[in-house]
Amino acid sequence: MSCHLPLLATLHAQGLRRTPQRTVIVEQLCHNRGHLTAERVFRLASRHLPALNIATVYRTLETLRAAQVVTAFVTPDGLTEYELRRPEVRHHHLRCRRCGGEWVLPGPPVERLRSQIVNAHQFHPDLDHLVLTGLCAKCAGGATPRSTQAG
Repeated sequence: MSCHLPLLATLHAQGLRRTPQRTVIVEQLCHNRGHLTAERVFRLASRHLPALNIATVYRTLETLRAAQVVTAFVTPDGLTEYELRRPEVRHHHLRCRRCGGEWVLPGPPVERLRSQIVNAHQFHPDLDHLVLTGLCAKCAGGATPRSTQAG
C-alpha cells in the first residue's frame, strides 16, 4: 500500500472527494518529506499532472491543512511551508532567522510548555509541530547550538 492512500482515506472520511489534483499533491507531500512551499509542491506535482495550476495547489494545501493532514507555518522570510502532519511523531524545530540553520527541539520542553498552558489557562494548544525562530548561538555571537541539526 502506498503511503498516500491512508491520507486520501482520511480526506474521504471527512467528506472530501478524491480528485487527481488532491491525489498527486498528497503523493508529493508523502514522498518528499520535510517542509515544502506551495511552489515546490507545484513543481513536483506538475511533473505528474502537467495541467495542474498553482492556484489549485494553494487551495488543496489549505484544504489539507483544514483537514489536519498537513501543518503549515510561516518562515521568518514570510514563506509558508507545509509538512505532513504525523500526530504519532511530534517534532519541533529551532530555526535561525539570520543563517537559516535549523535544529531539532526535543519534545520534553514543549510538553512542559503544553502542560503549563493547560494548567494556567485551561487551554489545550496544538503543539504537534512547533517552529521557534530566533538567533542561533553563532549568529548571536556565541557557540554552536546544543540541539541536533535538522535534516
